Amino acid sequence: MLLPPRGNLIPPPVTFETHILAVISRVLQVPLDELSLDTNQDALSRWDSLRHVQLILALEDEFGVSVPIEQLGDLVTIRAVITAVEALRRVK
Repeated sequence: MLLPPRGNLIPPPVTFETHILAVISRVLQVPLDELSLDTNQDALSRWDSLRHVQLILALEDEFGVSVPIEQLGDLVTIRAVITAVEALRRVK
């Protein structure tokens, strides 16, 4: 099987989940390979209260949603973040 030249590699498709993971990785300054759906605030020392607010603001900007302040305390795992942003996008 012939492979395309290196410069012509097609990047893998970006899913909603991987897009959110990329935003989280960028804001928390944590490599993507250290993140999973079950990653939570307790597992990442960088995911403190200030970065949590920065993360929410970045997600709101990136996906055009507004996270209700009442939900902020519930978004403590990556799975919860993805679920909330998906739901907010549907309501939009």
